[in-house]
Amino acid sequence: MNRPILYAFVLAILVMVACESAGWQMGLSVVAGLVLSLLLRQASLVQIAAIVVVPLFLIGAWIVQAENPRVPIDETKAVEGEICDFPLVKNGSGQMTARIDSLQEKVRVIVFLEEGESFPYEYGQRLVLHSPLTIPDGKRNPGGFDYRRYLKGSGIRYVSYAQGEQIEVVPVQPSPSMVDRLVAFRSRIIEILQEGGSRETFAFSKAILFGEKSMEESKREIYTKSGIAHLLAVSGMHVGFLYALLIFGIGKLNIKGLSRWLILALILSTYAFLCGCSASVVRAVGVAVLREASILLNKPMDSVHALSLVGLVNLCVMPYAVFQESFILSYGASFAIVIFYAVFSRKISFQRKYGDKIFKTFLLSLVIQAALFPVMSILFQGVSWIGPLVNILAVPLVGLTMLVLILAVLCVPFFSTGSRLFFFAADVCVKTLEWLAENISQQSFFYWNVASMQMGEVLLFYLICFLAAGYFTIRWMKWVKLSIGVILLFSLVYPFRPDLKITMLDVGQGDSMLIEYKSQMYVIDGGGHYRKNMGEEVVKKAVYSKGRTRVDGIFVTHGHEDHVKGIEEALQYIKPREIYISAVEVEGFEKIRQYVREANVRLYEMKAYDKIQLDGQTSFTVLSPFLEDGYTNSNSASLVGLFECGDFRMLTTGDMESKDEEKILSKKNLSEVAVLKVAHHGSNSSTSEEWLQACRPKLALISVGQNNPFSHPAQETVANLENIGAGVFRTDLHGAIEITVNRRELSLFHYVEEQDK
Repeated sequence: MNRPILYAFVLAILVMVACESAGWQMGLSVVAGLVLSLLLRQASLVQIAAIVVVPLFLIGAWIVQAENPRVPIDETKAVEGEICDFPLVKNGSGQMTARIDSLQEKVRVIVFLEEGESFPYEYGQRLVLHSPLTIPDGKRNPGGFDYRRYLKGSGIRYVSYAQGEQIEVVPVQPSPSMVDRLVAFRSRIIEILQEGGSRETFAFSKAILFGEKSMEESKREIYTKSGIAHLLAVSGMHVGFLYALLIFGIGKLNIKGLSRWLILALILSTYAFLCGCSASVVRAVGVAVLREASILLNKPMDSVHALSLVGLVNLCVMPYAVFQESFILSYGASFAIVIFYAVFSRKISFQRKYGDKIFKTFLLSLVIQAALFPVMSILFQGVSWIGPLVNILAVPLVGLTMLVLILAVLCVPFFSTGSRLFFFAADVCVKTLEWLAENISQQSFFYWNVASMQMGEVLLFYLICFLAAGYFTIRWMKWVKLSIGVILLFSLVYPFRPDLKITMLDVGQGDSMLIEYKSQMYVIDGGGHYRKNMGEEVVKKAVYSKGRTRVDGIFVTHGHEDHVKGIEEALQYIKPREIYISAVEVEGFEKIRQYVREANVRLYEMKAYDKIQLDGQTSFTVLSPFLEDGYTNSNSASLVGLFECGDFRMLTTGDMESKDEEKILSKKNLSEVAVLKVAHHGSNSSTSEEWLQACRPKLALISVGQNNPFSHPAQETVANLENIGAGVFRTDLHGAIEITVNRRELSLFHYVEEQDK
């Protein structure tokens, strides 16, 4: 067993991902120790350390899971604590993390700022919070962002949304500690950067020197689409640059041995603190310190072992960091370099010195992007394929920017003219990089929207990568071929299983639903909000998370914004084969018709008695609107349909009203249905008792926004549904709701549990 620490690191990640209960983690800690003990025939010091570290990690994870129950939160009681990270201002709000004394827990405090309002808080300040503490939202939709897990990765359990007057700074006796001095030092550097450079350079310099994420989202998106957003987070490249400068300086001073290691470890660790100890910085600093230790001990360093050891220590301190994007991308990129880049760079080289350096810069970026492609598809559902080429220019430009910024700061105390010259040079570098990124990002074909890879595809992808890199010897080939065959069979068969899945998405005060049947997918409405892009944030992410960028059809029930706006937004990312709208157009379909003309998509105007046959046993029958009737409002003109798949029946109702229900009942005999999409967010203007007696649903789905101003759903509507024995599920309480039908068995899953509310 050549690399026990690597196996321990992988095992630790698998445990955290696969196991949620404390009992399983404790059991696996014992199993892990026994397995490693059996595998290690000749246990060296490093191998014994690996055996010890895994159980320690798992016990630590168990402690995290088996903590005392949360202290009940009294929303009327103020709490006191200390700021334990570097506050930042972003998108019109300030945020910081405080450790609350009474709870012994971290709280993310978010303060909404008025235009021009300052955010005068610093690391180490003591505060009294008069705003309530709440449990942050988890994942509410397929493909959506799990804010609770994101905060949990940083050890944060609560969130508090506050106004400025709800935060009281507690004055303390001045006795500056080393941490206080470091905070003041960081603040002074930021002040110098703000005074010396332009507004653009200031935001950029904070990002590349300290990893601050205060840059405007529009600017950050430019760098993302041009494939160089990774340069805005302090990582191996930035730490490596600082490390090279330190090595140069220490070499000139002729400092060697233990003194050299101590100085480097102290400076790099201090820098990690100044950057907020993010996963990427901790990883880069940890590996650099281990490298220096190997030089001190005159022993070669195994890069894979070093990365694994740093990762294990990281997870021992913060087990849930494994779920953070920064941890996944940082360690993923590093392992891609040591596992794949090292192999390909030896196989391919140029005789010319500079040509070889340029090519290897390109190859390094290409290998990282290729290795992380499955991760990028799942996390971001998009990738900039031009990134490896852009990095040939961007990486040295960022390195040069870091150098001139450091020189500018160093010159301030004794050579102001030189400082201004260096800041001018930094402005030129930043504007050049921004110009490059902006021009590339404007070309849409450089950035691809990609569907999330599914598990079988991810396994197959990495198996092929290892095979291409030559990591499997002849004796392993039969197992490799067998694995590829199994994964291919799984990937081909799984998407075409004869299941039906219906997902009511949580789009707030609006409607949106996905229907997946065999290889087909349909979208009914897309929600819509005047401040949020529901089409991109919810509908697109949900569809892409299913491994698709195209759908077979989109239904738009009527033209109100809370149904059609999200579809208009989603059409930038999702390509439908057909679009179905109500044949009675009262308002709101102008953009849909324009899209149909430009994209050459088939448009069907649906009316009562029309029928769409998906296959022999599945169909969608339109129940309303009726062409012979005059409609004066969009709600009544809603496209109402009966979806049938074998014995399963579901009614989709848009925002129709009680008079429309009466009209349908007068012209069609409805029988029982399994699922009713309750009309108009559960208002009392529809879902009459007569309608419910006719369709008698087993499950009633209500799409409604949290704390909406309309008091939806109406208590009367909910009572009527419960009186006929229907199970009532609401997106405001349960998040997205998934119904799976398989062999006449119906199962239900909702993204938000009752105890999470």
